[in-house]
Amino acid sequence: MKRLSGLKWVCTVVFLIVSAANVVLFIFIGKYETLNTVCNYLAFIFGITALISIGHDHLDRSNKATEFNARLSYVFYIAHFPVVVLCQYFLGRAGVGCELNYILTVVITYPVVYGMCFLIDKTRYIRVIFGLKRK
Repeated sequence: MKRLSGLKWVCTVVFLIVSAANVVLFIFIGKYETLNTVCNYLAFIFGITALISIGHDHLDRSNKATEFNARLSYVFYIAHFPVVVLCQYFLGRAGVGCELNYILTVVITYPVVYGMCFLIDKTRYIRVIFGLKRK
């Protein structure tokens, strides 16, 4: 991690350049598939490296909100999928477009799922079903 921390900004710059080249090759030029594939893999390698090193340096903090989210992350993982599917189903039936469907799904499901997670955390018998320890 110390070596990666020293190269994080180099990896970030390379990631941005290779990602831009990947987009230009894929959308605008289109006839260099091999070079496009190489740019795609390089963007993946340098992007993951940059994110890991920047995250290690700047996101390694803890507070009440991060502890709550870490404790309930599995509950959120389980609860979010049915809520997202139901929301998109009903919005699709209502005839909204793709962009509005996405925006409304995000705006509706995050508060609903966080509320469900909060209720699951506070309910004694249900929390055990989701793998949370008893208080």
